[in-house]
Amino acid sequence: VFLFWMSSEQAAPVPGAAISLAPDDAVMKEILREGKGPLPTPLSTVSVHYVGTLLNGTKFDSSRDRGTQFTFKLGAQQVIKGWDVGVASMHVGELARFTIKPDYAYGDAAQASIPANSTLVFEVELFSFETLPETPAQKLQFGLDHKQSGNELVKQGAFAEALGHYKKAIDTAEYLFDLNEEQRAQHRDLVVQLRLNMALCHLKVGQPASAVEMCTKVLEGEPNNAKALYRRACAHHAVQDFDLARRDLVAAAKLAPADRAIREEYAKVQQDQSAAERKARSAYSGLFSRITLTDDIPAPTHSEGPHECGCGHDHHHEEHEEHEEQCGCGHDHHHEEHHHEEHHHEEHE
Repeated sequence: VFLFWMSSEQAAPVPGAAISLAPDDAVMKEILREGKGPLPTPLSTVSVHYVGTLLNGTKFDSSRDRGTQFTFKLGAQQVIKGWDVGVASMHVGELARFTIKPDYAYGDAAQASIPANSTLVFEVELFSFETLPETPAQKLQFGLDHKQSGNELVKQGAFAEALGHYKKAIDTAEYLFDLNEEQRAQHRDLVVQLRLNMALCHLKVGQPASAVEMCTKVLEGEPNNAKALYRRACAHHAVQDFDLARRDLVAAAKLAPADRAIREEYAKVQQDQSAAERKARSAYSGLFSRITLTDDIPAPTHSEGPHECGCGHDHHHEEHEEHEEQCGCGHDHHHEEHHHEEHHHEEHE
């Protein structure tokens, strides 16, 4: 258990009054604004903003200047000892100033713009902390909570932020054991929903390869998941892999034959593939029109006679007939229409 030290003569912290959190006043704390709620627990992940200065007021670091909160695991020695001690004494919403002596900072080792044996001053604001679950049931609930948080962000169009919640959920809850029958069913559904929602977010932020990966994992366990086939097709379409996109859409259509989203996506794939093929034919046609016989074969000089191949006969230009390309069956082929099941694929689960 991580504890912070307080002298026996000191009462509870009072805003504006400096208190000692370590022997020899190695860490002094002044509360600038009170917070509320419980203290963060050992090894919980905390998010803070901070500004670090020397005693003379020279600023050497600031998360506020970077515009990004700093996150670390409390008590895991990821930061200087004075931070582990100080932040452990904070409530969410609290703003405090810590004066930390060298023994609880960097000691006699200089750090960039921080001279050796420096006493440091940090103004820290605690925004949140999250205690990692321990039991399988706690991890399952953790995953469900973060899935819900991600869903709310998707509704707001914040797909990158939602992806962070989904990833945190699946990293914690993907592999769980010692669950009862009801929890196992809940866990299976959760993992599938998280992967499908992650695929949607990957598509929205322009990461089709990651979307393919998520959908493929779903299909490994559920080969007949129409939504996974649809979203993987969208990812293939995004990188102009038209054949794979059509294959997945045809499979999805068989599972959900009246789905409008599948039907519309299939039409878009057909349209984009036709446009790509026309563009390719046009490019090759332009290339061949610039190549002439004189470009390829130099004109003969006056001293050159008829071209001989060694057989003793003269050779003349052969006429070539153009032939229509056929598929071999003798029939014309037309686009097949597909009817699909009505289904809204843009929604998360």
